[in-house]
Amino acid sequence: MTPDELTSLFTEVIAGYARVVGRPTEDDILDVRRTASAILRKAKNYDEVDNKHHLEGIAQTDATYNRRHSVGTYKWPAKLPLYPANVTEKTSARDRNKAKTEHESKRNDYSLAHAGDDGTKALIIATFDNEWISALKNREDGYAKQEASARTPSTPSSSPPNWPPCTPNRPTSSTTSTRWNAS
Repeated sequence: MTPDELTSLFTEVIAGYARVVGRPTEDDILDVRRTASAILRKAKNYDEVDNKHHLEGIAQTDATYNRRHSVGTYKWPAKLPLYPANVTEKTSARDRNKAKTEHESKRNDYSLAHAGDDGTKALIIATFDNEWISALKNREDGYAKQEASARTPSTPSSSPPNWPPCTPNRPTSSTTSTRWNAS
C-alpha cells in the first residue's frame, strides 16, 4: 500500500463516519481508535525489512500494542536520505540492489507512518467537536504539529498518550471577555 492509498482510505472512512455530538464517551474514543487501527492494519507492506512492527501502533496505546504484537512500544521509522549511505563504488551489484531495496522499503515505512498519523489525526478532528479537542490546537499551526499518537518520532513514549482532560474551554473570568482558556 502506498501512502496515497492509505490517505485515500482514511478520506473515504471519514466521509461516512458519524460525528460525535457533545462530550465524547470512552466508547466513542475507543471506537475511533478501533476504526483507525482497522484502517492502519490494511497496510501490509509496513516494516518489510525487519518484519517486527505494525502500523496500527499509531492508534493503540503502548500496552495494547505490546500485548498484541509482543515487540515493545511502537517504533517510529527514521527519516532516511534519498540514497543508502552504506553503498559505495566498491559494493557489488547484488549487495547494491539489496541495499537499495531495503532502503526504499524503509523510506516507504516513514511515508506510511506519517500518512497513517495524519489520517488518524484527521479522523479524530472530523469525529469530535472542536470544543473537546481545541486544547490540542496551536494558535498558529492549528493541529499540524499535533500527532495522533501523542509521541514524537524521535522519542517514543513508554506511557499512554498524555491527552488533556476532556473538558470544554471556558472563559477564564466571569466577565464578557472573548479570551478563552487554552490550558
